[in-house]
Amino acid sequence: MNRTHALWLAGLVAGCASIQTVAYTVNPARISDPKAEVLTLIKANVRPGCIAEPAFEGTLLNVKFVCSLGVGSAVARLDKVESITLQQYEDWYRVLVHHTVGEDFSWTSKSLEDMQRLADALTALSAPSAPAPTTPTQSI
Repeated sequence: MNRTHALWLAGLVAGCASIQTVAYTVNPARISDPKAEVLTLIKANVRPGCIAEPAFEGTLLNVKFVCSLGVGSAVARLDKVESITLQQYEDWYRVLVHHTVGEDFSWTSKSLEDMQRLADALTALSAPSAPAPTTPTQSI
């Protein structure tokens, strides 16, 4: 998590109740174009006073942002995803992508539906491709 995101989150939860995991079974099959869905949801869920530019670069989702509190970026390494969790704090929801290496990625919104769709799309993008079916060889 980058410094600006961490400071914002720390301020959000300082002296308050803890962040709770939201029970949600991901459904990546409902997202027809996961990359477009991620870009749309990130742009639609930017906090006031911030501008975000999400972009895909290979297996990375890189979200550059500028806020009144600072400048930063958040990176989701789609080839290194260990888990994707939906969380809630009061009326805010967050998708947390925990990586096997490096910093975690998170995005927040007041829309539960948007964060469920984001979790679905990120799950679709991080799932390993199914291996191509093999044809058994026949001996003659």
